[in-house]
Amino acid sequence: MTIQKRVQIGATSTNANILSGSIFEFLPADMVLNLGFVMEGAGLLVTILRNGEIIAEDVVPNIGAAATTMPKIPDDYMVTEEPFLGGDRLTVKVQNTSGGALYLNYAVNYTEV
Repeated sequence: MTIQKRVQIGATSTNANILSGSIFEFLPADMVLNLGFVMEGAGLLVTILRNGEIIAEDVVPNIGAAATTMPKIPDDYMVTEEPFLGGDRLTVKVQNTSGGALYLNYAVNYTEV
């Protein structure tokens, strides 16, 4: 299954967890996840953590041709086939280093194991 969303990150600000409140913040079952990201303009950095352990730090997403471009497999996927246990906390921190607000389009693909 796949969930795709879009989030705006304000100028020079950080969203501590774009998945806060989502079913994917605390995984409901054992899963294998794939995470993809596309930003509309330069300036975003993405950090991905599992239970506070860094999986990817300050990775720069690809820039999409339009603000509505969603991540494409495999080019826009930073994390692939990453195992998570039920109850694990997934945190996706996004920092905007630019002087203007930017949108980040993201996809979470998962398979229960």
